[in-house]
Amino acid sequence: MVRDKKERDELILNKVKEEKWIMDGTYYSTLKNRIDNSDYVIYLDYSSIAATIGAVSRTLKNNGKERKDIPGCNERMTFHYLFWVMNWRKNKRNTVLEIINDYDKDKLLVFKNRKSLNKWFKKTFNRKIDTKNILVNNE
Repeated sequence: MVRDKKERDELILNKVKEEKWIMDGTYYSTLKNRIDNSDYVIYLDYSSIAATIGAVSRTLKNNGKERKDIPGCNERMTFHYLFWVMNWRKNKRNTVLEIINDYDKDKLLVFKNRKSLNKWFKKTFNRKIDTKNILVNNE
């Protein structure tokens, strides 16, 4: 299912009014509002190579399967998407950095790689990240 941007933004802006939420994605049209309403912002500033490997790996494991985090969306890889992932850092990263740099640094956590993210998560929550059992609220 493909949502138009207006409907997507409406859903996002309603979700950030809730007490608890976790969101993934840049979506510039709602980014400032989400940051304003968040306790923390976790920015995964991974290299283009790491992002590409992650996208290809996820597709190989889940190709054609419905994503738990996005009902109605089946995992797939297109040349357009692969090109977008490979070039995101070059084309979009600075825009995100400009936006997040205007916010309280105590609220912002930046990780350059999975190892540093996993280390912080283990220290903070005393457990490893369990990507197989991520809870998703699909209400």
